[in-house]
Order: sequence, then structure tokens, then C-alpha cells
Amino acid sequence: MLVLSGGELDPLLAVVQAGVRDVLIREPDLDLFTVQVWLGALMQAGARVRLHLKTPGAVELARRFGLGVHFASTGDAVPQGLPFSQSCHSVAQGRRAFELGAEFVFLSPAFRPHSKPDDLRQTWGVERLAQAQRALGPVLALGGITPERAAALRAAGVHGVAVLGGVWRAASPGAQARILLKSVSD
Repeated sequence: MLVLSGGELDPLLAVVQAGVRDVLIREPDLDLFTVQVWLGALMQAGARVRLHLKTPGAVELARRFGLGVHFASTGDAVPQGLPFSQSCHSVAQGRRAFELGAEFVFLSPAFRPHSKPDDLRQTWGVERLAQAQRALGPVLALGGITPERAAALRAAGVHGVAVLGGVWRAASPGAQARILLKSVSD
């Protein structure tokens, strides 16, 4: 399970302390110094950090610390010499990402996103995500992830889930992260 940052460091550290090991810092409004503080704290806590290309200093920091980067489905150039992942909304986009060397892709929206209740795009659902996983390679489902949906995706053979609203909208992000982790490890 990968958790996308939610705007504050302390709750993100609580999620890592709850057992989440993969974190994507996706904070375009942070200054470079703050990104470095977050990076140091998360790495010290044992997180495997990936930086979204829209985060200040992402490429330079990724090169310096041997991190992966993540970029949106359109508009960003593939970073040369860095491990990367990409957000995708179709099998064709996913296929292209893997042809360019992606380690994994996010496919979204898996379900109606918690953070975008008015999002009218067609959702993937469990079966289509499982089919995409078989056709492409490592897929992380993003959007509308609940513990029950995470368990169903894992049972269907989907590589993993990426969570944003499913953790950050909870009263206790750390406790919710533990519940989600348990749902994909049983």
C-alpha cells in the first residue's frame, strides 16, 4: 500500500509509524527546505519515499537520495536515469508508461474518489483493474479505496492500492492506515 501525502507532516509520520512503508510526497506548494525536512523525517522513520514531479526539487532530491519519482498522466517528461511511476487513466496510457520503463502505474479512478465526489469519470472497478494488472504489470488502484475494496482488489490479483482521501478523511489517519494494511495482508 502506498499513501499519498495529505498536506501535513505529523499525520504522515503517524501513517508510517502505523506500518505504511511507501509514501508519495505530492506537495507542489511546499518550499524546497520543507520538502527536504519532510524527506529526512520520513526516511528516518523507515519510509520508502517517492517524489511527485510537481513537488519542488523532486528530480534533484531523487537523484541525491536515490529515490523514485512520480508524474501525472500528461505533461511531464520522463526523468532520465530515475526509477519512476505514472498516473494513468487507460490501459493505453499504462502500456506506454511501462514501455518507457515505469516500475508501476496508478490507475484511477478505481472507485468514486473520496476527495472528488463530483468526479464523473468512469470508474475501473475490481474486475477491470484485475484485467489491467494482467495486461500491464504492477498496478496500484487509486480512488475511493476502502478496506473492503482494498481486500477485494488484492484477492483479484491487483498489485496494490494507493490511498489519499481514504486515510486523510479519517479521524485518525494512523489508525485508518492500520485498518487498510490489515485488509490487504490477511
